[in-house]
Amino acid sequence: TLLKTLIGELKPLKGRIDFGTNVKVGYYAQAHEQLPRHGTPLSVIMSVAPMGEEFARTYLGRFLFSEDDVFKNVEALSGGERSRLALAMLLLQQSNFLILDEPTNHLDISSRETLEELLAGFDGTILFVSHDRYFMDRIATKIWAVEDGGIAQNLGNYTDYQRVLGRREEAAKPEPEPEKTVAAEPAREQRPRPVSDAKLQKALAQNERDIARL
Repeated sequence: TLLKTLIGELKPLKGRIDFGTNVKVGYYAQAHEQLPRHGTPLSVIMSVAPMGEEFARTYLGRFLFSEDDVFKNVEALSGGERSRLALAMLLLQQSNFLILDEPTNHLDISSRETLEELLAGFDGTILFVSHDRYFMDRIATKIWAVEDGGIAQNLGNYTDYQRVLGRREEAAKPEPEPEKTVAAEPAREQRPRPVSDAKLQKALAQNERDIARL
């Protein structure tokens, strides 16, 4: 929805969207609506920009189209081949602002690596939506994350964003309560046990007899 609003397919709920005078937008859609229904990869590429057949075949080779692949009918292409052809068309349009909707969907590992290399060397700005964390780590320099009904900006790639989330979680944890210590009761003074009157009288009588003998 956000990307389609940016390219004008949907009206914004509020406000308006304006691009700079020299901004040329190129859009890659998941469903490959930009691909013609008929033709071959070779004819499609040659219709996007003026070039000879040899150059066109070499260019398509960068997107893993080789030999007879360039003569396949567009309708017969697999999902991955259609994705690669759509990206090849997009990068020929000399756009300086690329808007990409899940660009790595349907791509195998080799195709993803090729796309990453091409985009890493792109001189303009790229805005993309993706669930591919490896692609985000390679290409992204800023993450816009939808959080709490708004957009939070985080500098860096996906791994950097995960670190930010980790620090937030640590900061949100409640501090452990200090252990309760019980004060030791002061030692009670031990007093001599009281002597009974009978014992006391007996002891005094014995003392008197001892003195009398002396």
